Amino acid sequence: MPDHVRLLLSILLTTGMRLDEAALLNWEDMKVEQEILFFDLTGKFDTLKNIGSAREVPVHSSISDLVRFADKSGPMFPEFHRDSDGKAQGAASKACMKQIRKVTNDPLKVTHSLRGTFKDKLRDAGVSKEINDFLTGHGSGDVAGGYGSGPSLTTRRDAMEQLRFP
Repeated sequence: MPDHVRLLLSILLTTGMRLDEAALLNWEDMKVEQEILFFDLTGKFDTLKNIGSAREVPVHSSISDLVRFADKSGPMFPEFHRDSDGKAQGAASKACMKQIRKVTNDPLKVTHSLRGTFKDKLRDAGVSKEINDFLTGHGSGDVAGGYGSGPSLTTRRDAMEQLRFP
């Protein structure tokens, strides 16, 4: 499997990000705060699905060595051509699906299935719906959800670290 596809699939599986959120990452989107490595999606309003998608997503410890960013800049995945809308999901999906089809022919198993798997793993670990939805950029659906800035980066990281990705 090409290294860039392995990295993209690893990010998708361990963060629950949407395909285009991950495929459009730049190395400059990698940040460290309170000794927590995270993907900063807060400045990507032009490419995000909704306002709830503008979030900071901790990097799971199982992939932290894959995304060390010292002395790197520009697109994390330059291999995925951006279309006229600035999206990379078409090229990224094609590359990921080539690998997914090597392990299953189930037509219901697609790249987006990794997002559902991540949400299921959070539920199984007892992570609250609020933190689960915040990690994946889903809206809370009520007025109260619009108050505050959401769970702390530490709380988000701790929730994600309950998951195992051997």
